[in-house]
Amino acid sequence: MKILFIDYIFQKGHVHFNRIHIDSLKAQGYEVRLALYEAMAAQLPYTADEYDVVIPQRYEQRDGHPLRNRINFLRALRYIQSHVRLDDYDKLIVSSWDEVTLGLLPLRRDMYLICHANAANLANRVKGGVIRRMNRLGCHFIVFNDYMAAPFTAHGIRRVHIVSHGCVAPFTDGQGAIPDICKGYRRVIFHPSTKADAAFVDELFAHERLQRYLADTGTLLLLRHRQPRWADTEQIRFIEAQLSMEDYEQLFLHSYLILLAYSDGFAYQVSGVSYEAVANRKPMAILQHPSLNYCKGFYDYDPRFANAEELLELLQQLDRIAGRCIVTAADLTPDYSFLRHA
Repeated sequence: MKILFIDYIFQKGHVHFNRIHIDSLKAQGYEVRLALYEAMAAQLPYTADEYDVVIPQRYEQRDGHPLRNRINFLRALRYIQSHVRLDDYDKLIVSSWDEVTLGLLPLRRDMYLICHANAANLANRVKGGVIRRMNRLGCHFIVFNDYMAAPFTAHGIRRVHIVSHGCVAPFTDGQGAIPDICKGYRRVIFHPSTKADAAFVDELFAHERLQRYLADTGTLLLLRHRQPRWADTEQIRFIEAQLSMEDYEQLFLHSYLILLAYSDGFAYQVSGVSYEAVANRKPMAILQHPSLNYCKGFYDYDPRFANAEELLELLQQLDRIAGRCIVTAADLTPDYSFLRHA
Protein backbone atom coordinates (compact mmCIF):
# COMPACT_ATOMS: atom_id res chain seq x y z
CA MET A 1 0.00 0.00 0.00
CA LYS A 2 1.37 3.38 -1.05
CA ILE A 3 0.78 6.30 1.34
CA LEU A 4 1.50 10.01 0.95
CA PHE A 5 2.15 11.59 4.37
CA ILE A 6 1.39 15.32 4.16
CA ASP A 7 2.01 18.22 6.53
CA TYR A 8 0.94 21.46 4.84
CA ILE A 9 0.84 23.35 8.18
CA PHE A 10 4.38 23.81 9.41
CA GLN A 11 4.60 23.62 13.21
CA LYS A 12 8.03 23.40 14.79
CA GLY A 13 6.69 21.20 17.59
CA HIS A 14 5.50 18.57 15.12
CA VAL A 15 8.93 17.39 13.98
CA HIS A 16 8.97 14.58 16.54
CA PHE A 17 5.28 13.81 15.99
CA ASN A 18 5.71 13.39 12.26
CA ARG A 19 8.73 11.15 12.71
CA ILE A 20 6.86 8.92 15.18
CA HIS A 21 4.01 8.34 12.74
CA ILE A 22 6.10 8.05 9.59
CA ASP A 23 8.37 5.49 11.27
CA SER A 24 5.38 3.55 12.60
CA LEU A 25 3.78 3.40 9.15
CA LYS A 26 7.05 2.18 7.63
CA ALA A 27 7.55 -0.41 10.36
CA GLN A 28 4.07 -1.78 9.62
CA GLY A 29 4.99 -2.45 6.00
CA TYR A 30 3.54 0.55 4.19
CA GLU A 31 5.37 2.35 1.40
CA VAL A 32 5.45 5.93 2.71
CA ARG A 33 6.16 8.94 0.52
CA LEU A 34 6.48 12.43 2.00
CA ALA A 35 5.14 15.94 1.38
CA LEU A 36 6.69 18.20 4.04
CA TYR A 37 8.15 21.68 4.39
CA GLU A 38 11.83 22.34 3.69
CA ALA A 39 12.62 23.09 7.35
CA MET A 40 10.77 19.97 8.49
CA ALA A 41 12.67 17.82 6.00
CA ALA A 42 15.97 19.28 7.22
CA GLN A 43 15.25 18.04 10.76
CA LEU A 44 14.12 14.54 9.80
CA PRO A 45 16.37 11.58 8.88
CA TYR A 46 14.72 10.65 5.58
CA THR A 47 16.58 10.71 2.28
CA ALA A 48 15.72 13.09 -0.55
CA ASP A 49 14.31 10.30 -2.71
CA GLU A 50 11.61 9.60 -0.07
CA TYR A 51 10.00 13.00 -0.75
CA ASP A 52 7.55 13.40 -3.59
CA VAL A 53 7.33 17.11 -2.88
CA VAL A 54 9.12 19.52 -0.55
CA ILE A 55 6.94 22.52 0.29
CA PRO A 56 8.69 25.93 0.08
CA GLN A 57 9.23 27.53 3.47
CA ARG A 58 7.68 30.78 2.27
CA TYR A 59 4.25 29.19 2.83
CA GLU A 60 4.79 28.49 6.53
CA GLN A 61 2.51 30.01 9.15
CA ARG A 62 3.58 32.92 11.34
CA ASP A 63 2.23 33.88 14.75
CA GLY A 64 -0.27 36.71 14.74
CA HIS A 65 -1.16 36.53 11.04
CA PRO A 66 -4.27 34.31 10.75
CA LEU A 67 -5.46 35.65 7.39
CA ARG A 68 -2.03 35.51 5.82
CA ASN A 69 -1.54 32.02 7.21
CA ARG A 70 -4.72 30.76 5.59
CA ILE A 71 -3.66 32.23 2.26
CA ASN A 72 -0.31 30.48 2.65
CA PHE A 73 -2.00 27.20 3.55
CA LEU A 74 -4.04 27.40 0.34
CA ARG A 75 -0.85 28.11 -1.60
CA ALA A 76 0.82 25.10 0.03
CA LEU A 77 -2.13 22.87 -0.87
CA ARG A 78 -2.07 24.15 -4.45
CA TYR A 79 1.69 23.53 -4.58
CA ILE A 80 1.17 19.92 -3.53
CA GLN A 81 -1.58 19.46 -6.12
CA SER A 82 0.60 20.87 -8.89
CA HIS A 83 3.64 18.71 -8.08
CA VAL A 84 2.14 15.33 -7.18
CA ARG A 85 -0.28 12.95 -8.90
CA LEU A 86 -2.46 12.34 -5.85
CA ASP A 87 -4.42 9.52 -7.46
CA ASP A 88 -1.21 7.45 -7.56
CA TYR A 89 -1.55 6.84 -3.79
CA ASP A 90 -3.76 4.35 -2.00
CA LYS A 91 -4.08 6.66 1.04
CA LEU A 92 -3.40 10.29 1.88
CA ILE A 93 -2.61 11.00 5.55
CA VAL A 94 -2.67 14.67 6.56
CA SER A 95 -0.62 15.21 9.73
CA SER A 96 -2.38 18.43 10.82
CA TRP A 97 -5.02 20.52 9.12
CA ASP A 98 -7.13 23.64 9.18
CA GLU A 99 -10.85 23.19 8.52
CA VAL A 100 -11.31 26.33 6.42
CA THR A 101 -8.42 25.80 4.01
CA LEU A 102 -8.69 22.05 3.56
CA GLY A 103 -12.44 22.46 3.19
CA LEU A 104 -11.94 25.03 0.43
CA LEU A 105 -9.23 23.04 -1.33
CA PRO A 106 -9.45 19.34 -0.42
CA LEU A 107 -6.63 17.28 -1.85
CA ARG A 108 -8.92 14.29 -2.31
CA ARG A 109 -12.28 13.03 -1.09
CA ASP A 110 -11.00 10.10 1.00
CA MET A 111 -8.22 11.69 3.08
CA TYR A 112 -7.16 10.46 6.54
CA LEU A 113 -6.98 13.55 8.74
CA ILE A 114 -5.06 13.47 12.03
CA CYS A 115 -6.96 15.61 14.54
CA HIS A 116 -5.07 17.53 17.22
CA ALA A 117 -7.53 20.10 18.57
CA ASN A 118 -10.01 19.89 15.70
CA ALA A 119 -12.75 18.27 17.81
CA ALA A 120 -13.13 21.54 19.72
CA ASN A 121 -14.23 23.17 16.45
CA LEU A 122 -17.22 20.87 15.94
CA ALA A 123 -19.30 23.36 17.93
CA ASN A 124 -18.34 26.16 15.53
CA ARG A 125 -21.00 26.63 12.86
CA VAL A 126 -18.56 27.12 9.98
CA LYS A 127 -15.73 24.78 10.98
CA GLY A 128 -18.07 22.12 12.31
CA GLY A 129 -20.03 22.28 9.09
CA VAL A 130 -16.85 21.74 7.10
CA ILE A 131 -15.91 18.69 9.19
CA ARG A 132 -19.34 17.12 8.69
CA ARG A 133 -19.28 17.83 4.94
CA MET A 134 -15.78 16.31 4.61
CA ASN A 135 -17.00 13.22 6.42
CA ARG A 136 -19.93 12.88 4.00
CA LEU A 137 -17.44 13.11 1.12
CA GLY A 138 -15.53 10.13 2.53
CA CYS A 139 -12.80 11.58 4.77
CA HIS A 140 -11.59 9.64 7.81
CA PHE A 141 -10.61 11.22 11.14
CA ILE A 142 -7.75 9.97 13.31
CA VAL A 143 -7.77 10.83 17.03
CA PHE A 144 -5.56 9.71 19.91
CA ASN A 145 -8.03 8.37 22.49
CA ASP A 146 -11.69 7.76 23.32
CA TYR A 147 -12.12 11.21 24.86
CA MET A 148 -11.05 12.89 21.62
CA ALA A 149 -13.33 10.57 19.62
CA ALA A 150 -16.45 11.34 21.68
CA PRO A 151 -17.34 14.74 20.10
CA PHE A 152 -17.11 13.25 16.61
CA THR A 153 -19.47 10.45 17.57
CA ALA A 154 -21.84 12.91 19.25
CA HIS A 155 -22.05 14.93 16.02
CA GLY A 156 -22.78 11.86 13.93
CA ILE A 157 -19.31 11.71 12.36
CA ARG A 158 -18.44 8.28 10.99
CA ARG A 159 -15.04 6.81 10.06
CA VAL A 160 -13.24 7.85 13.27
CA HIS A 161 -10.10 5.85 14.11
CA ILE A 162 -8.16 5.86 17.39
CA VAL A 163 -4.39 5.76 16.97
CA SER A 164 -1.93 6.36 19.81
CA HIS A 165 0.06 9.59 19.67
CA GLY A 166 3.25 7.62 20.27
CA CYS A 167 6.56 8.42 21.96
CA VAL A 168 9.79 10.01 20.84
CA ALA A 169 13.04 8.14 21.35
CA PRO A 170 14.52 8.71 24.82
CA PHE A 171 16.56 11.88 25.05
CA THR A 172 20.35 11.56 25.04
CA ASP A 173 22.02 12.59 28.27
CA GLY A 174 24.67 15.23 27.74
CA GLN A 175 27.20 13.38 29.93
CA GLY A 176 25.39 14.40 33.10
CA ALA A 177 26.02 18.14 32.69
CA ILE A 178 23.78 20.14 35.04
CA PRO A 179 22.00 23.05 33.30
CA ASP A 180 23.19 26.32 34.86
CA ILE A 181 19.72 27.35 36.03
CA CYS A 182 19.46 24.12 38.07
CA LYS A 183 22.77 24.44 39.93
CA GLY A 184 22.45 24.76 43.68
CA TYR A 185 19.20 22.76 43.89
CA ARG A 186 18.80 19.14 44.99
CA ARG A 187 16.02 18.52 42.49
CA VAL A 188 13.95 20.22 39.79
CA ILE A 189 10.26 20.21 38.85
CA PHE A 190 9.94 21.30 35.22
CA HIS A 191 6.88 22.59 33.33
CA PRO A 192 8.15 22.11 29.73
CA SER A 193 5.18 23.75 28.01
CA THR A 194 4.85 27.52 27.64
CA LYS A 195 1.09 27.21 28.25
CA ALA A 196 0.81 27.06 32.04
CA ASP A 197 -2.58 28.02 33.46
CA ALA A 198 -2.19 31.60 34.78
CA ALA A 199 -4.62 31.21 37.70
CA PHE A 200 -2.76 28.13 38.88
CA VAL A 201 0.60 29.91 38.71
CA ASP A 202 -0.90 32.73 40.81
CA GLU A 203 -1.95 30.09 43.33
CA LEU A 204 1.57 28.64 43.45
CA PHE A 205 2.98 32.01 44.49
CA ALA A 206 0.27 32.50 47.13
CA HIS A 207 0.56 29.05 48.75
CA GLU A 208 2.99 29.54 51.67
CA ARG A 209 3.19 25.88 52.73
CA LEU A 210 4.09 24.81 49.19
CA GLN A 211 6.75 27.51 49.05
CA ARG A 212 8.17 26.28 52.35
CA TYR A 213 8.13 22.67 51.14
CA LEU A 214 10.10 23.64 48.01
CA ALA A 215 12.67 25.48 50.15
CA ASP A 216 12.99 22.66 52.72
CA THR A 217 13.53 20.03 50.03
CA GLY A 218 15.88 22.14 47.90
CA THR A 219 13.46 21.99 44.99
CA LEU A 220 13.37 24.40 42.05
CA LEU A 221 10.04 24.81 40.25
CA LEU A 222 10.93 25.81 36.71
CA LEU A 223 8.28 27.38 34.48
CA ARG A 224 8.27 28.84 31.00
CA HIS A 225 6.60 32.05 29.76
CA ARG A 226 6.46 34.70 32.47
CA GLN A 227 3.59 37.17 32.81
CA PRO A 228 4.43 40.72 34.01
CA ARG A 229 3.02 40.12 37.52
CA TRP A 230 5.32 37.15 38.16
CA ALA A 231 8.87 37.57 39.40
CA ASP A 232 11.51 34.92 40.05
CA THR A 233 11.84 33.74 43.63
CA GLU A 234 14.42 31.44 45.15
CA GLN A 235 12.18 28.41 44.52
CA ILE A 236 10.13 29.41 41.44
CA ARG A 237 11.94 30.60 38.35
CA PHE A 238 11.04 31.27 34.72
CA ILE A 239 12.75 30.54 31.42
CA GLU A 240 11.73 33.17 28.88
CA ALA A 241 14.32 32.55 26.18
CA GLN A 242 13.68 30.16 23.31
CA LEU A 243 15.24 26.83 24.25
CA SER A 244 17.34 24.88 21.82
CA MET A 245 16.35 21.23 21.49
CA GLU A 246 19.53 20.22 23.31
CA ASP A 247 18.85 22.60 26.23
CA TYR A 248 15.22 21.47 26.43
CA GLU A 249 16.22 17.82 26.55
CA GLN A 250 18.87 18.37 29.21
CA LEU A 251 16.41 20.26 31.42
CA PHE A 252 13.90 17.45 30.93
CA LEU A 253 16.44 14.77 31.84
CA HIS A 254 17.74 16.67 34.86
CA SER A 255 14.23 17.11 36.29
CA TYR A 256 12.95 14.59 38.78
CA LEU A 257 9.29 15.45 38.05
CA ILE A 258 7.48 16.83 35.00
CA LEU A 259 4.59 19.22 35.69
CA LEU A 260 1.67 19.88 33.35
CA ALA A 261 -0.85 22.60 34.18
CA TYR A 262 -2.87 23.55 31.11
CA SER A 263 -5.75 26.03 30.97
CA ASP A 264 -9.29 25.33 29.77
CA GLY A 265 -8.26 26.40 26.28
CA PHE A 266 -6.45 23.08 25.92
CA ALA A 267 -9.36 21.03 24.62
CA TYR A 268 -9.77 17.62 22.96
CA GLN A 269 -6.07 17.07 22.38
CA VAL A 270 -3.15 15.34 24.03
CA SER A 271 0.13 16.65 25.36
CA GLY A 272 3.29 15.65 23.55
CA VAL A 273 5.11 16.32 26.82
CA SER A 274 3.23 13.45 28.48
CA TYR A 275 4.61 11.01 25.90
CA GLU A 276 8.12 12.46 26.31
CA ALA A 277 7.75 11.71 30.03
CA VAL A 278 6.92 8.07 29.28
CA ALA A 279 9.82 7.77 26.82
CA ASN A 280 12.23 9.11 29.46
CA ARG A 281 10.61 7.29 32.43
CA LYS A 282 9.80 10.52 34.27
CA PRO A 283 7.01 10.79 36.89
CA MET A 284 4.45 13.52 36.31
CA ALA A 285 2.11 15.82 38.24
CA ILE A 286 -0.89 17.00 36.22
CA LEU A 287 -3.40 19.75 36.97
CA GLN A 288 -6.80 18.10 36.52
CA HIS A 289 -8.06 18.50 32.99
CA PRO A 290 -10.43 16.19 31.09
CA SER A 291 -8.12 16.12 28.08
CA LEU A 292 -5.30 14.73 30.25
CA ASN A 293 -7.15 11.96 32.09
CA TYR A 294 -5.48 9.43 29.80
CA CYS A 295 -2.21 10.05 31.68
CA LYS A 296 -3.61 8.27 34.75
CA GLY A 297 -3.05 4.98 32.92
CA PHE A 298 0.66 5.68 32.53
CA TYR A 299 1.59 5.48 36.26
CA ASP A 300 1.18 3.34 39.36
CA TYR A 301 -0.21 6.41 41.16
CA ASP A 302 -2.76 9.06 40.22
CA PRO A 303 -0.73 12.02 38.88
CA ARG A 304 -3.68 14.42 38.88
CA PHE A 305 -4.26 17.25 41.36
CA ALA A 306 -6.88 20.00 41.55
CA ASN A 307 -5.01 22.91 43.16
CA ALA A 308 -1.77 23.95 44.86
CA GLU A 309 -2.74 22.22 48.12
CA GLU A 310 -3.28 18.91 46.32
CA LEU A 311 -0.02 19.39 44.42
CA LEU A 312 1.75 19.68 47.78
CA GLU A 313 0.06 16.48 48.97
CA LEU A 314 1.07 14.68 45.77
CA LEU A 315 4.69 15.79 46.13
CA GLN A 316 4.74 14.57 49.73
CA GLN A 317 3.21 11.26 48.61
CA LEU A 318 5.94 10.83 45.98
CA ASP A 319 8.56 11.51 48.67
CA ARG A 320 7.24 8.48 50.56
CA ILE A 321 6.59 6.16 47.63
CA ALA A 322 8.49 6.78 44.40
CA GLY A 323 6.01 6.97 41.53
CA ARG A 324 6.65 4.60 38.65
CA CYS A 325 5.77 4.71 34.97
CA ILE A 326 4.01 1.42 34.12
CA VAL A 327 3.81 1.70 30.31
CA THR A 328 6.61 1.74 27.77
CA ALA A 329 7.08 3.57 24.52
CA ALA A 330 6.46 0.26 22.75
CA ASP A 331 3.04 0.02 24.42
CA LEU A 332 2.11 3.39 22.89
CA THR A 333 3.31 2.78 19.33
CA PRO A 334 0.79 4.08 16.74
CA ASP A 335 -1.06 1.18 15.12
CA TYR A 336 -2.17 1.77 11.53
CA SER A 337 -3.23 -1.78 10.74
CA PHE A 338 -6.82 -0.54 10.18
CA LEU A 339 -5.69 1.10 6.92
CA ARG A 340 -5.62 -2.30 5.27
CA HIS A 341 -9.35 -2.70 5.89
CA ALA A 342 -10.64 0.90 5.83
